[in-house]
Amino acid sequence: MATTPRKPAGISPDLVLNLDDLERPKKDIKAPFTVGIADRTVTFVDPAELDWDTLAGLDSPGDFIDYCLSPEDRDHVLEATREGKIPGWKFKVLWETYQQHYGIDTRGNGRA
Repeated sequence: MATTPRKPAGISPDLVLNLDDLERPKKDIKAPFTVGIADRTVTFVDPAELDWDTLAGLDSPGDFIDYCLSPEDRDHVLEATREGKIPGWKFKVLWETYQQHYGIDTRGNGRA
C-alpha cells in the first residue's frame, strides 16, 4: 500500500512507520455483522476496528456485549437477556457466528 508519508512537526523525519498515514485496505473490510434480537436489528462492531487494548482484554461475554455494540444496541441486548430471550445456547451460536464472520481463530487461546 503506497502512501505519501507526512512529516508532521515534532515527529522525526527518519520514521520507519507512521501509523497516522495508514488506512485499512478495503479488501480487509467485511460487511457489518447484524443480528435480529428481540424484534430489532443490532449491529456488532468489526473487532479489527476496536482499540488494541480493548481487543486484548475481551475475556467474557459481558466484555463482548460492552465493547462490540453501540450503547443503544447494548441496552437492547441486555434487556432481551433479562427477559430470557437470549439463553446460553443462543448466545453460543451468536458468538460462534460472529467469530466465523470475522475470521477470528480462537483455537488454543483458552477463550473459545
